[in-house]
Parts: sequence; C-alpha cells; structure tokens
Amino acid sequence: MEPSSHPLSRAIARRRRERAALLALARDYVDALSARLPVDAAAVIGSVARGDFNRWSDVDVVILSEALPDRLPERLELLFRDRPPKLEPWAFTAQELRALSGRGDPRARELATDGVVLCGEGRLAELLGPQPSSSAATSTDGASKSGATGSPGPKRSSSR
Repeated sequence: MEPSSHPLSRAIARRRRERAALLALARDYVDALSARLPVDAAAVIGSVARGDFNRWSDVDVVILSEALPDRLPERLELLFRDRPPKLEPWAFTAQELRALSGRGDPRARELATDGVVLCGEGRLAELLGPQPSSSAATSTDGASKSGATGSPGPKRSSSR
C-alpha cells in the first residue's frame, strides 16, 4: 500500500489542510483589520495553534496595536466589524500584553509557547521575552516535534 494512500496518512493530510484553512481565515481577518487599524503583531493561539482543534473550536487571534481605542465599546466595535464566524479576536496594547504576561495570563502564556505568528514576530518576542520551550511543541503544519529545539516563543506561520 502506498504511504499516501494509507488511511492515517490521508487523515493527517486532511487535518493539516483544515488547520491551514483556519490559519488563512485568521490571516485574512488580520489583513482586513490592518486597513482600519495599525497592527504591530498578530498570532493565533489556542487549539488551532496547538493543532488539537475540533469542529466546534473557534480561532483565537491575538492582535497587538498601540492604536486601539481606550474605551471597550469602541475597541469591540472595531474588532468585531467584519469578523468571520468562528474567529475570536483578542486585542492588546504592548503595555496591556506585558501586564497580562506578568500576571501569568493563559493567553500571554499560550502566545509565548504555542502561538502561530501571523505578523510582527520580532515585536512579540521583544514583549514576551525568552520563554521556556515546550517538550512537545507544535510546528506550523500541525506536526508534533518531540524534544523541540530552537528559539523558544511564538512560531512563525508559513504564509504567502
């Protein structure tokens, strides 16, 4: 039996395509948002970033911008305008992200360890600093890398 025709190989390939489509959805959202807001950095976190998503999972996107409105209603209106279904935006200024990181907020921790960077990789690394690397990090194609080495922190998404 050809390796590519094995049911497990087909399932893995399908799963990678599903994840790539969800990452593309996030990337398209960030591109559209960038027309209305200067985006310093963006990354996908949560189950899509880790690769353990299911059909009910949303796509959590962290956006970093110094131009975010201070008032929550205006911030939410900006983030949720033209937001595709299944996409959950989380937006912070650098100061807010530093504060979250300092408090051990799970979003900041996931951003540092499992985040799939869509743009602004250097800015995120600068804000989050060195992070302990995971023993089973997930690559941008969804494959597990046991004993992953290399630079800790958010992973760069393979993109256009």
